[in-house]
Amino acid sequence: MTQTFKATNFKRLIGEATITPSGNELVVLAGKNKAGKSSFREAMQSLLKYASKLIPDPIHEGETESRAEFIDTELGVRLLRVWKRKADGTITSTFSAYALDGAKYPSAVALVAELTGGILLDPSEFVNFDEKKQREELLRQVKLPFDIDKLAAERKGIFDGRTDKNNEVKRLAAQLKGFAALDANVPTEQLSAVTLYAEMDAIRTNNEHVEQLLGAHEVAVNALEAATHAGRAASAALDKARADHTAALAAEKAASEASAQGQIQSTDAVTAQLASIDETNEKVREQIARAALADELDTSTAQADGLTSKLNAIDKRKTDGLAAAKFPVEGLSVDENGITVNGLSFLSLSESEQLWVALRIATAGNPKLKLIFLKNGDAFDDETLAKVQEYAAEKGWTIIADRGRDNSNDFGIVFEEGILAVSK
Repeated sequence: MTQTFKATNFKRLIGEATITPSGNELVVLAGKNKAGKSSFREAMQSLLKYASKLIPDPIHEGETESRAEFIDTELGVRLLRVWKRKADGTITSTFSAYALDGAKYPSAVALVAELTGGILLDPSEFVNFDEKKQREELLRQVKLPFDIDKLAAERKGIFDGRTDKNNEVKRLAAQLKGFAALDANVPTEQLSAVTLYAEMDAIRTNNEHVEQLLGAHEVAVNALEAATHAGRAASAALDKARADHTAALAAEKAASEASAQGQIQSTDAVTAQLASIDETNEKVREQIARAALADELDTSTAQADGLTSKLNAIDKRKTDGLAAAKFPVEGLSVDENGITVNGLSFLSLSESEQLWVALRIATAGNPKLKLIFLKNGDAFDDETLAKVQEYAAEKGWTIIADRGRDNSNDFGIVFEEGILAVSK
């Protein structure tokens, strides 16, 4: 594969600058500040990240036209963007795409979208995204067995419900503490004065009946004594007395049996209940309310425990799903706020570490055109830069990086005062 990058009179560039890398590799654009290396990179990026809004000052001062051109022989495409300054000072821009045989594509923008597959062309952009945008970009490249945001919304609903239920449990428990302990001697239902008075009337009626039976028994005893006396005194009437005696014995027996069936009852217990009926009923009402509150507390506690189980199930599903997902970098994951790396927030990493992770995320896909730009190559030291070079060769990507630090001029493509000083 041969790729050619060409920029002419773009921003700080003077004349034409052409770079043809030898293959999939890291291409370092070296030079001092304002030497033209960023202008070259921006010219190339304007082809692959086309925006209808005009780039500020795209034509070098004193020139009337600037160009950005990219050719890929393996893909068989040529992208060309031309800026022209009119006589009145206004600037126009055209963007075209061609096959290598000269045939023009109907839409250069559509072709670029097809070639790049919507990848993030500059990892520096990823680093500058807010946490929400970073998370969205990463999740766009990771297959999960669920919609993580819907799962989070479901969890929030359950969590809020459990919070409400726990507050209810606390409220009920506090109310329950205000009740006296259960008293086994207190009736389960309130006493009725009407019932107690009816019970008193029944006792009185029973006692009156028993007293009548006792009176009848006393009469029978007296009759027996009189008959016995008469029998002793009147031998002439012995037979009659014996008969009367026998009859009296029978009557006495019957009266005795009848009187035995009745028993005088005491009203003391009912009287005592009537005397304390208001106090007793107050205790009954309190214990009924306490029992109802205890039941409500048990129900709410069980419901809160059930919601906790649901939260645990959602958390396990999320943890298992994220653990099984294939992320571009080992240890990479997401939480509710953004991206994490080995459990740490992405924002807590150094700039070099952030760019390295962002590069891995940006190159996680498999577009037709594997081309990445690193705006801030200065964030990489020589060791990390070597790692980027190795990664580019392994994955088949071309990575173009601005870098002015340290010894970049020794191995990079050097720009000096807007001119490509060393061609590669």
